[in-house]
Amino acid sequence: MPASLTILLSVAVALGADSSPIRADDASAIEHYEKRVRPILASNCFECHGDDRQEGGLSVTSVASLLRGGDQGPAIVPGDPDAALLIQAIR
Repeated sequence: MPASLTILLSVAVALGADSSPIRADDASAIEHYEKRVRPILASNCFECHGDDRQEGGLSVTSVASLLRGGDQGPAIVPGDPDAALLIQAIR
């Protein structure tokens, strides 16, 4: 697994592992996403899941879009990282 995807996996787990719900307007979640997650997603995922193209209806450009998910459901599931489609896709 490429190093960037390993980092992404750990970051995604961190986003979804907390038992408190992540809200799209949660300032700490947004800051974490913008500083630690977005750059990795921009390098690896935006081509197919960015502003210009949302394969499978999924955009990964914000915490809100990850929570909303795409055609198959939410990309992240707060408190249940194993249920997160983002984690499943990376694995």
